[in-house]
Amino acid sequence: MSQVLVTESYLQSIADSIRSKLSVSTMYKPSEMAPAIDTISSGTSAVLGSKSISVNGTYSASSDSLDGYSEVVVNVPTPSGSISISANGTYNVSAYADAVVDVPTGGITPTGSISISANGTYDVAAYANAVVDVPTGGGGDNNNYSILAGTSIGVFRDSSLTSVRSWFCPYNSCITELDLPACTKLSERAFQYCLSLSKVSLPACETGSDYAFAWCSGLTEVYLPNCIGISSSMFAFCPSLSSVYLSSCLYLMSMAFYGNSALKEISLPTGCRLIGAQAFRFCINLSAVYVASTSVVTCSISAFANTPIVSSSYLGTFGSIYVPSSLVASYKTAYLWSTMSDRIVGY
Repeated sequence: MSQVLVTESYLQSIADSIRSKLSVSTMYKPSEMAPAIDTISSGTSAVLGSKSISVNGTYSASSDSLDGYSEVVVNVPTPSGSISISANGTYNVSAYADAVVDVPTGGITPTGSISISANGTYDVAAYANAVVDVPTGGGGDNNNYSILAGTSIGVFRDSSLTSVRSWFCPYNSCITELDLPACTKLSERAFQYCLSLSKVSLPACETGSDYAFAWCSGLTEVYLPNCIGISSSMFAFCPSLSSVYLSSCLYLMSMAFYGNSALKEISLPTGCRLIGAQAFRFCINLSAVYVASTSVVTCSISAFANTPIVSSSYLGTFGSIYVPSSLVASYKTAYLWSTMSDRIVGY
């Protein structure tokens, strides 16, 4: 075998040829040249590593270790267009830029009406309207009174109803007005939390009960000309109540009108004998109390606490208590009234 003198220029020429064939710029050691030449003869590229690419761009093979190429241009498709979705389901939206969703409530468009003439539970999701025509007293077993036959939705009117039982129709958001001209007795919690109820007319009612209209946040007007007493918390937490008509009231029990921030004045009739504890507490705009009684009315503790009657911080000035001129001196020295003596005015 003939011998060849291997010089540096000789090795350089071999390396240059390898780099030219493989289109790379790799620097080779003498021991690496034979494997590199083998890749040329087999027609495969040298494996120099790999790189994961997930965004568009141009990448250099030598600097980014991409297999066998001097440059790789990556063009990842960009989502475009829109897909319209009008029914419930699972959709592949990866190819779209936008998904326009227009699914009707419950997956269907409510249409038409359902007629209800008996108590029960009804699926009304498919209907746009529910026409309720349940005979008087239809609430029965579940203690919920239905809208009366022949009346408009929103107005609760019954000229034959003489008494209202406990929990008669609470938590009802449909009733906006209550008109019971023959009702003489109202039991506890009968209409509490009827949030849409704005007007109450009970011209014959003589007896109310605890929490009967408590938390009726939309209540603005009350007409009770024959009611002899307002029970504990009967109208508590009614922040919109601004008009109260009481012409026969003998007593106001504890927290009767507690927390009614819209109430600016109240008139108590000649027969009134008692104002219960915290009856008007937190009526923060109550600035005038008219007491027509012919004798000094008993005032209980905190009856007017947190109102302008006892604190000038609410309206910037004290409210006034109006009593018959002949009783001014008596009120100014009476228990608890004496603490408000400078606010007592005769008329």
